[in-house]
Amino acid sequence: MKNILLHFALLAGLAVVPFLSGHALADQALDVEIDSSRMLTVQANPGAVIVGNPSIADVSLHLDKVFVHGRSFGQTNLIILDQKGEPIGQFDIMVKHTAESAVAVYEGTGAVVMRRSYTCWPLCEADMQVGDGFERFDGIIKGNMAKTKFATGEESSEAKAPAAPQ
Repeated sequence: MKNILLHFALLAGLAVVPFLSGHALADQALDVEIDSSRMLTVQANPGAVIVGNPSIADVSLHLDKVFVHGRSFGQTNLIILDQKGEPIGQFDIMVKHTAESAVAVYEGTGAVVMRRSYTCWPLCEADMQVGDGFERFDGIIKGNMAKTKFATGEESSEAKAPAAPQ
């Protein structure tokens, strides 16, 4: 009898918690990989979505879907309210780089140490991550901008290719 009452109490408590899918529950941690997104489905179209630090993670909405985008390493929080301003969910977001293909190379000695990031699968390619040496960003940014222009048709393949990052 005691077990039956315990089960009913647990089920009644779960019925009060708003439904969220995407393997996340209200007031729980949500891990997002950097430069990736996670989708949450909420019980109703959100009325407001608040992110503590949008430079770490930001969100976009589509109907009852909340997309959480990992922007830089760190921790922040997310609060989702319904159309009436009632809480639907609250999350502690941890943005991290957990890919097995991520490699960081440190060069230098003493106070002058520079980090360079690479994604290695199957070959190592230069990557740009928060914490890398700034002098490296310029070449990677120019290369990414050129790639985007080619992909969107803004430039043709006959345009001069940018210098490769070092």
